[in-house]
Amino acid sequence: TTFFFFFGCEEAARLVYAGHIASEQTDPRLYGDNQLLPIFQSLIHQGFKLDAYLTSPQNLFDLHYPNYLRLQANANFHLLPTLPVQTLLQNINRAFAGLQWGSPPANSLQTVSHPVTVSKKILTYAAAGIPVVLFSYLSGMAEWVREYQMGWSVGELQETDLQQLFSRQTRESRIPGLMAFREMSCLESQIKGLIPFLRKYIQA
Repeated sequence: TTFFFFFGCEEAARLVYAGHIASEQTDPRLYGDNQLLPIFQSLIHQGFKLDAYLTSPQNLFDLHYPNYLRLQANANFHLLPTLPVQTLLQNINRAFAGLQWGSPPANSLQTVSHPVTVSKKILTYAAAGIPVVLFSYLSGMAEWVREYQMGWSVGELQETDLQQLFSRQTRESRIPGLMAFREMSCLESQIKGLIPFLRKYIQA
């Protein structure tokens, strides 16, 4: 598979989210992480541009999404439909960073799995060649981000000065680690690591 890389960005303020967005009628105890309206509103209020790509078949005009559609009246927010993988990677490739964020309430059932959660979003952003920004409560993935220096792990949104954090210099410093993580996590590398393991146990 050919992936597309452009290690600069059109504008430092443009962020992307690629993933599922839970219906506003979904019980937050089940899908608190995916109810993202407060996150999106806060980022736009801070002056960021945000493109949110759905990655599951969802109707953009479903009546479950009235607040997201109202938010789209802001020129800095775009809610976009599901795209073929390579088209998605091309579209998000020029963004400043990809978001792996949520807003789980304390009673959310998802909090049990946060330490071991591995989301496909982080791999999507790596494949597209853009750094990732995630909330540090996702401790397993946050450890990868710190180890590879492939993005930023942050605490509560209101406690973080994102405009200062996302300077051009810090973004460029994340690219080598991002590429190392992509190389480590790609299918070819996983197969190369598996072959010696299989040979060892087949011979045994």
